[in-house]
Order: sequence, then structure tokens, then C-alpha cells
Amino acid sequence: MLSKEDFSNVVKNTPIIAVDFIVINNENKILLGKRNNNPAKDYYFTLGGVIRKEETIKEATRRISENELNYPLYIDSLKFNGVFEFIYKENFLDNEDFSTHYIVLSYIFYDIDNVINPYSLGVDDKYKNQHEEFIWLSKEEILNNNNMHKDLKELIKKIR
Repeated sequence: MLSKEDFSNVVKNTPIIAVDFIVINNENKILLGKRNNNPAKDYYFTLGGVIRKEETIKEATRRISENELNYPLYIDSLKFNGVFEFIYKENFLDNEDFSTHYIVLSYIFYDIDNVINPYSLGVDDKYKNQHEEFIWLSKEEILNNNNMHKDLKELIKKIR
């Protein structure tokens, strides 16, 4: 794991590759967390995280899902939703001198057994400050809500 200063230099100078999870329960609703940090602070968004150097996508998927969802996901049990590119004026330090450039690998997890419990999320002290609250919304509720972030809508639009 990089120090805050080292990660800041990465964000300042390179695109970041991330894995995001679109969790869909058996009521066809999507799990969203309200972000506490920039970029996209105070917006509901899918859960995910950054891939580390020398970490495979397969390894990152498992680590990030355990941290963000409190449940390990395996890449072969997910449906690939696509590659997305998001550029934000903001960054995690709220430093106005540089932006954040994400390349997002989006995956869908159909939670037919309801193994993801939003009330158990954020229990690890390292991650509990990532999201303020969690909600389940349908694709239509997300796409028709003017208060939802445009990048979230891009991820959700592609779901078939």
C-alpha cells in the first residue's frame, strides 16, 4: 500500500485503474454507497477500488470486494460490464492543483442469494469512512433521478 504522499503523486501524474462492482439483488435493485470522499463526494455510487501495482485484476477483484462488500467475489462469477473512463476535477486530498483520471473495469454481481448485507459494510476501520450510507435502487430509479452522478448513470446504462 502506498503512502498518502506517494498515492497523491500517482493520482497527480497518471490515470488510475479501478474495479467497480454493480451488485444487483434478487429484487433487481442495485447497491449504492454515498461517498464520503472526493471524487464524487456526497453522491451515491457503486462500490469498488484501485488496483495496486503487481496485483492482477483477479487478485484485486477479490481484495477490493472483501474490503468494500465484506464478501469475496471471484472474477469468473461476475459479468463484465465494460471499461469506462472518468475524469474529475477533484481528488481524494481536495487539492485543487490536480484532477483524478480513472479507468474503471466494471463488473456485475447478481446477488441471487442475498449474501451482500449493506448493514455489515464498512465494519473494517480502514474502510468505514468510505461511505456514509447504503441504498438499493432500481436501474430506472437511478437513471431517472437528477441527483445521481452522471458517471454512475454511465455505468448503469450499459446493464442488460
